[in-house]
Amino acid sequence: MDVKLPKKTGNKKQETRNRNLSFKFRVYSFKFRAAFTLIELLIVITLFGLSTSLITASYLTFERNNRVKQASLTLKNDLRLIQNYALTGNKNSPPATCPIGDNIRLNGWYIYLVGGANNYQVKLSCIDISNGNISNITNKTVTLPRDVTIEKVELTLGVLEPQLAVMFEPLTNQAKFYNIEPGSGATVSSQDLLTLTFSRSGANPYKVKVRASSGQVNEEK
Repeated sequence: MDVKLPKKTGNKKQETRNRNLSFKFRVYSFKFRAAFTLIELLIVITLFGLSTSLITASYLTFERNNRVKQASLTLKNDLRLIQNYALTGNKNSPPATCPIGDNIRLNGWYIYLVGGANNYQVKLSCIDISNGNISNITNKTVTLPRDVTIEKVELTLGVLEPQLAVMFEPLTNQAKFYNIEPGSGATVSSQDLLTLTFSRSGANPYKVKVRASSGQVNEEK
């Protein structure tokens, strides 16, 4: 608020009194300011609380979905990696190495999965062609992000497999699906499509699909 200063009158006492009144008026005028009512404050606090809750819920949903997606991407990348190992005849990727010997050949690379588990194993398979003995050597065990599991292992839609080995043999892109780890008693499925579903409570599931005839590996929601 603009305050006009008093004009000089020639009377010193009057001028002094006018200046004092003007100063007091300016001080009091600056003390006046607007204030929130209690209801307005409660409304602001409530809106702030709701906004914080929505932001927190959105972030948690995003974080959960991201964990599941990351698990599926990791498996997809590992499947493509061992496919490349098998295609190039790689039988030496420490710590997994085939035994030394003239009769030792690469049998293939595979990933061993168990339904409901939160991890899987990447393995090297070697074969002694003199007697047919197969040696399976673990290259690494991959642990999935917290609370993420391999919910479903399906060769036939709706039929869950307890475990499965996805195998890539040397010099070919094609995949084979073994009911157990390669070796004595293992059988190859005649099904062409494998679907692996990753899930976590409160998150959208993600799937990794492997086609045996082409060796194609895809990831999708």
